[in-house]
Amino acid sequence: MKNLRTALDPAAFAEIQSRDIEKEILPCMPLMHLSAVYDTWSKAETPEALKSMWDASSAPAISISIIAATIGVTVQEQIRVSKEQGDPDRAALLTAVALESLEQSFHFVLRLITDEAKDDACELSPLMPVPQELLTASLTVLDAQKADIVIQDGALHPLYSAVRFCVWNPVKKKNARAK
Repeated sequence: MKNLRTALDPAAFAEIQSRDIEKEILPCMPLMHLSAVYDTWSKAETPEALKSMWDASSAPAISISIIAATIGVTVQEQIRVSKEQGDPDRAALLTAVALESLEQSFHFVLRLITDEAKDDACELSPLMPVPQELLTASLTVLDAQKADIVIQDGALHPLYSAVRFCVWNPVKKKNARAK
């Protein structure tokens, strides 16, 4: 809903809010083709091209995970068509659903990684964007073309794609209070 609020002018947002938003969103869902690839490495196992990612980690970090996710190109094409047909509200709705779907794909993978981290007595940092200079290396190492995520003309493609990372930190043990 927050993505929709920012994508529409206030009057259009109020009009859409007055309708059943579920009925507006459901037809958009088949346009979302979620796909993601991810991997995790210890400091010693990290591919050479990605070793500088450790510079963003805190001192006790023991592993790093990188996720590349997309929702595909179908929705991107429908947004373009909606704009061309003079339907900015539909384009805004599709954009909002696309952004939310991309976020949800990251949250899904993050839940999987969180479970693995808990098994290793670790907690994860918040997801951070992979630095621009490491996008190509990250996509190559992840074999992201399997998820149809590539760099074209210097930008991620499809448009609604992103590459993020997090670090694994050991869970801090609580000190027992002296009695």
